[in-house]
Amino acid sequence: MKRLITFFLFILIFQGIHAQVNIYENDVFLIEAGTLKEAFDYINDGSVTGAIKLEIIDNCNEIASCVLNASGSAGGACNYTSVLIYPGITGKTVSGTLASPLIDLNGADNVTINGSMNASGSSPDLTLKNNSSVSTAGTSTIRFRNDATNNVVQYCNIRGSSADAAGGVLFFSTTNQSTGNDGNAINYNTLSNSSDASRPVNIIYSEGTVAKENSGNTVNNNKFYDFLNRSVSSNGINLGANSTAWTITGNNFYETSSFVPASGGSYNIININNTAGTGFIITGNSIGGSAEMCGGTAWTKTNAFNNPFNAIYINAGTGVASSLQNNTIRNISWANSGAAAWSAIFINSGAVNIGTSTGNTIGDETTTGSLTITGGANNTNVYGINITGSGTINCQNNIIGSFTASNSVSTAATNLYAVYKEAVAGTLNLNNNFIGSSSVSNSLNITSTSSSNSQNLYGIYNAGTGNTTISGNRITSLRNGTTSSSGTSA
Repeated sequence: MKRLITFFLFILIFQGIHAQVNIYENDVFLIEAGTLKEAFDYINDGSVTGAIKLEIIDNCNEIASCVLNASGSAGGACNYTSVLIYPGITGKTVSGTLASPLIDLNGADNVTINGSMNASGSSPDLTLKNNSSVSTAGTSTIRFRNDATNNVVQYCNIRGSSADAAGGVLFFSTTNQSTGNDGNAINYNTLSNSSDASRPVNIIYSEGTVAKENSGNTVNNNKFYDFLNRSVSSNGINLGANSTAWTITGNNFYETSSFVPASGGSYNIININNTAGTGFIITGNSIGGSAEMCGGTAWTKTNAFNNPFNAIYINAGTGVASSLQNNTIRNISWANSGAAAWSAIFINSGAVNIGTSTGNTIGDETTTGSLTITGGANNTNVYGINITGSGTINCQNNIIGSFTASNSVSTAATNLYAVYKEAVAGTLNLNNNFIGSSSVSNSLNITSTSSSNSQNLYGIYNAGTGNTTISGNRITSLRNGTTSSSGTSA
C-alpha cells in the first residue's frame, strides 16, 4: 500500500497539482492531496486507514462534492476509526459552487472538523463555503445522511446560500440504514450566508426518516447572523419531521444591519415543527440586536412587507416535555405593512416547560422599548408568550416587559398580550412570572390611539378550557394609548 501511495504522490507532483491537504495515518505523514475530495477518496478506497488526520494547508476549490463514506463500506476497504480535519495554516477555505453538498458525510462516524489552528485553539481559522444559491435538493455546505453519527463540527466559519426549502446550509437528511443521523454536535461556529444578495432558506435543517429519527444532536454556542432570506419564508434552525430530542443551547442570533424583505414571507429564528418529536431542550440562547448577546443596535425590520415573526416556535409532541430555559429575546424593532402577528415564544402544540428552572427574559424589566413592534392594519397581535396548543404547559419565573406596540394606521388597533392562552383544552400552570416593571413606567405600552377600534392590552389573557393554575404572578406598568371607548386593559 505504501508503494501505491508513493506512486499517487509522484503522479500528483508530475501533474503539477499544488498540495492542499496533508494526510496522516496514525500520526504518520503519508501523502498530500490536491483537494479535500481527493483526501476523502483516499480514505474511501482504503489507501489510508485507522486514525486519520487531514491537515488543510492551502485553499481547496472543490468542483465536486467531498463525500466521505462509512467505515466498512466499499467491501470493507474503507476502514477508519476516526477522521480529524483541521487547518495547519490560518485563514484557509474549503469552497465550491455546487448544486449538491460541499462536504457529504455519507454514513461517516467519528469525524471532527475543527476549524481552529492545528485543532488546538478556540478561534475559527477555517471557512467552509458553498457559493451555490440554487434550490436543487441536497444543496448545502455540510450534509449528514445514512446514519452519520457522533460527528463534530466546531470553530469553523460556515457559509451557504442554499435556496432548498427542504434543506439547509447544514442539512441533516434521511437514512437508508438503521437509526438516523444521531449524536452530532455543531459547536462554536459562525454561520451565515455565502452572499448577502442570496441568503439561505435555512441555516440548519433536519428532516429524517420514519422510525429512524435524527435525534440527540446538539447545536451549541454558535453565532448565527444575517441569515434570513429576503424573498421567501426562512429560518435560523428548522427541525422538521422525524427530528426529536435536539439540544439548542447558548447560541446567538442577530442581524448586523437593517433587514429589508422583498416579500411577505414568515420568519422563525428557532423553529421546532414535528408533532411526533419530544424532549427538545432550548436554553441560554440570545435572539436580537446587531451583535451577540442581543448587543449593539436593534435588529430592525422595515415595514416594506407584512412578515409574521416567531423568535422561538414549538410545534412538538406531548410525550417527554420540551424545555425552554434562560433564553433572552430583546433589542428588536419590527414593522409590518399589515396585521401579521409577532411572537417571542409561540407554543402551537406539545408539552413544554417554560422557565421552570431558569426564567426566560422577553424584553427587559428596567427599560422601555426593548421590543418595538409596529403593525400596519387593524387587529395586529403582539405576544410575549403565545400558547395555542392543548398540551401541558408549565410557565414560571419568566420576565416579560419593555414592549412598545404601535400601528402606522391611526384608526387601527394593535393588541398586546404578555401571556396569551387560546380557547383550547390542556393544562396550564402559570406561576411566579414578572410582567411589566416595578422601576419604569409604561413597560408594556401600546402607543396607538386606535381611534375607531377596540385595542386590548393584557398582562395575562387566559381563555383555556382545561385545568389552569395562575398564581404568584406580578403585573405592573401597563399603558394602553387607545382613544376608543371600547379599549381594554387588564
